[in-house]
Amino acid sequence: MNIRTSAYRLCAALLCCLTLFSCNENATGSGRLSGTLYVEVNLVDQDGSLLADRGDVKVSIDGSDRTATTSPTGLCRFDDLPAGTYDFTLTKPLFSNMKVYGFQFVGGGTAYLRDLYLTGLPDYAFNEFNATIDTASSLGADFVRITGTASAPAPATANRHIRVYMDTSAALTSRQSGHIGADVVTLQAGDQTFNGTVALSGLRSAGVRKGQAVYVLAYPMAYRTVGYYEPAVQEWHETNLGYFHSPVISFTMP
Repeated sequence: MNIRTSAYRLCAALLCCLTLFSCNENATGSGRLSGTLYVEVNLVDQDGSLLADRGDVKVSIDGSDRTATTSPTGLCRFDDLPAGTYDFTLTKPLFSNMKVYGFQFVGGGTAYLRDLYLTGLPDYAFNEFNATIDTASSLGADFVRITGTASAPAPATANRHIRVYMDTSAALTSRQSGHIGADVVTLQAGDQTFNGTVALSGLRSAGVRKGQAVYVLAYPMAYRTVGYYEPAVQEWHETNLGYFHSPVISFTMP
């Protein structure tokens, strides 16, 4: 064996060792790199104030049995997580839920999933809820007036919001596909009654004509907008709505 052949064999052996080392380091049985993923969650109350204790949020990896729970600082971690694309579900009782779709984790080290918010769900209901058309007023036929009374007043330091949905079907819902019009009216700070207007131009643009029945449904809505876009159905889900919605009422399109 000459010197050149011996050198080739030595280089080949070294290359093989290096390849094995690099493949086995921080790798899973499937050959994919693994690593640690930190998930950071912020909690806010129904009026938008950041909460100091951000613990007890359950973070689940969809399609697996892997879950983690946030500490009071809002952090949790997944160790030995293989590289891949993941969907996550975040839940906590009395708070909005959240889903994250298509998060790409490359593995081989540490990564962070941040800027996630859950909001406390509104805890009040409606004692009274009305939708009226007043063509004799300056509003004319262009607006519907939304009035009512909440079961508790807004705090003295913050307005609260009421999400109003409208559709020509009495089976309307808060889902994006479940209504043809949506707007917000305000419950002023310190008040228990609300009095706002919603424009009808969007309904007319959607083909609603004079004389048709329009149905209205409303939910208390947390101050911070929280939700997620679901690719499979191509819909935005509002998850910051209270438990107690109004009855479905109606008015006649002017």
